[in-house]
Amino acid sequence: MTSETHYLIRAEGVGEINVFVEGLLDGKRTNVVTVHDLGCSHKTMKSFVDSEHMASLRQRCTFIHIDVPGQEDEAPDLPANFKFPTMKALGRAIKVILEELKVKSVVGLGEGAGANILARFALEYPEFCLGICLIHCTSTTAGFMEVMKDKVLTWKLDHIGMDPSVENYLVLHRFGASHLEVAKNASELDDVVKDFCSKLYSKRNPKNLKLFVEAFKARTELTARELNLMKTNVLLVTGKEASFNHTVHTMYSKLDNKNKATLLEISAVANPLSEAQEKLAEGLQYFVQGLGLISSIPMRKISGQEYQRARRQSMEEMDRPRKNSTSLLVSTPRP
Repeated sequence: MTSETHYLIRAEGVGEINVFVEGLLDGKRTNVVTVHDLGCSHKTMKSFVDSEHMASLRQRCTFIHIDVPGQEDEAPDLPANFKFPTMKALGRAIKVILEELKVKSVVGLGEGAGANILARFALEYPEFCLGICLIHCTSTTAGFMEVMKDKVLTWKLDHIGMDPSVENYLVLHRFGASHLEVAKNASELDDVVKDFCSKLYSKRNPKNLKLFVEAFKARTELTARELNLMKTNVLLVTGKEASFNHTVHTMYSKLDNKNKATLLEISAVANPLSEAQEKLAEGLQYFVQGLGLISSIPMRKISGQEYQRARRQSMEEMDRPRKNSTSLLVSTPRP
C-alpha cells in the first residue's frame, strides 16, 4: 500500500471530513477525487488504486480519497445532534475540499452512493470537474422495494447493529444476487466477500452507517433535464450481473449527448471494482486519456478478443448517422 497524507477539512453543513491524498499536489499531475459506496471507507477505493493494474496511472495521477462523515474505519459515533448531510450537500463539500487543497480541477471516480455524490458535484461545479467515472451510479429516487428493504436495514442497524440480514443486504447491494449464486464456489470472489463482511463487523460503525443509508435512500432524482445540462464527460461503469445494472442503463438512456457519455458494461461480474480491476483500469485510462490528460502514458494492452471486437464495433457505430455513442461490452471469464 502506498503512503497517503491525512487532512481533516470542515465543510459548512457537513462537518469535518477525513481526506487522504495519495501522491503529490504539485500542480503538474492529474488529480482524481474518489468517493466510496455504502458499507465502505476510502480504503476500498485505495485498494483499487494501489493494485498492479493502476501502476501507470499512479505514476501520473494524485488521488484524493474522501471518507463520507462517520464512515471511516473504526469511527466513533457521530454526535447525537449531528444532522447527516444530503447527497447534494456531500457533493457541494467536494468543492470545499478542493479549494482547501488548492486543487483547480479533478477527474472523479465513485462507486454506488459515492458515484451519486460525484454526479451532483459535477452538475453543480463543472469548472472543477474534467470528467467523472461512475461505477453503479443511480439517477433515480429509491423505488418502493428499495425503500422497504432500507427501512428494515436501518432499523436493524439502529437496534441490533450488524447482523446476518444487514450483512446480506449490503453484500447484495455491492455484488448482486444472481452472480453470488453462480460464483459462490469461486475462491477469489469468496475471499472478497468475506473480507467485505469482516470489515462490516470490525471496521464500520453501524449507527453511522445507518445515517448514510438513510441519506442515500432519501436521495432526489437526477432528472434527464439536469443530466443533459452536465458539461463534463461521463464514463458509466456496471457489471453485467450487478443488482444496479438496470439503473445504470436508465441513467445512460437519459443522456442525450452520447458524445460525452460512455457506457462500460463488464460481463460475468457484479462488482468491477473488486472482480475486474484490470478491465476497470483499462477503461479508466482510456477515459482519462480521452480527456486530453496523461497522453504520454502508453495505451494499455487490451486483453481478450471480445473486448477488441466490442471496441471496433463501437467505433464503427460512431461513423453511422445518429449512432455516435461509445458503448463497450467487456467479457471477463468466470472464475
